[in-house]
Amino acid sequence: MDISSVNLNLLVALKALLDEGNVTRAAERLHITQSGMSKNLAQLRELFNDPLLVRSGNSLVLTERARDLEGPLEVVLGNVRSLFEAQHFDPATCRRSFTLAVTDYVAQYILPDALGAILAAAPGIDIQAIGWEPDSMRSLAEGKIDMATCLTEGVPSSVEQLRVGEDRFACLMREGHPLASAGAITLDEYVDAAHAVITIGGDKVRIIDRMLGKLGHARNIRLHVPFYASAIEIVARTDLLLTLPSHVARNVIQARTHGEAGLVWVPLPFEIDPFEYAIIWHARFHGDPGHRWVREMLFAQMQSSLFAH
Repeated sequence: MDISSVNLNLLVALKALLDEGNVTRAAERLHITQSGMSKNLAQLRELFNDPLLVRSGNSLVLTERARDLEGPLEVVLGNVRSLFEAQHFDPATCRRSFTLAVTDYVAQYILPDALGAILAAAPGIDIQAIGWEPDSMRSLAEGKIDMATCLTEGVPSSVEQLRVGEDRFACLMREGHPLASAGAITLDEYVDAAHAVITIGGDKVRIIDRMLGKLGHARNIRLHVPFYASAIEIVARTDLLLTLPSHVARNVIQARTHGEAGLVWVPLPFEIDPFEYAIIWHARFHGDPGHRWVREMLFAQMQSSLFAH
């Protein structure tokens, strides 16, 4: 049967008629006239090829066909209601996988605590963390990843975002670096020095080099490395400079143990606007309660870890 020609409001009328067994009371229940409900009953009888309600003495009784319809009708109307009601989410019973695109810094320093909290509350959730790449925004739109952490710059309108906080860039170097003693460096010293850049999360690299280009300068980049941990250890043992968010610089310096090579950081020697971190996801997931729960758990841990100092 082609249901496109059926007025589905008749199912609501049918439910009232079957529950009440009375045209007048069914009409009052739906706040329509008795004649309107009588018209509905006539259409339902034609639709189901059955009288549905028949007179027995001074009252109406349900036919066997009407009684057979009661169970399926309750299921159908319940399913329709669920389309419009807020979906309840219970993390303890959730069985679902989420893919997150993150930098290796977030994977190493943020995810352990965040996932500890998430998996303790939702032991049936599976998490796949992958590296943030230039095409991650497209993967987000195509549904290949569920959410990502990134800078807010260049986020398209089809992507929702939860802003975590604001930060600025800093320049990290080893304690014995020739530029470390003054506590500050000049623009010429900065561009003349040898630099390392972290290629995962290339949005940060582009911001720095774009601003230097506007000033007529370019960095002397001698090392491209994909991982924060290796970049930091290389900088601790060489005269390379590493430009990175100031909260990262503070956190890695604080986390270094006794006996490890010392690190210091100084502000950048040129003006650059602060930037914001965000958790981003495609608009199709915005109202998804499970997705919302995971991203809010991640948000709380990121805000605590990134901006606690």
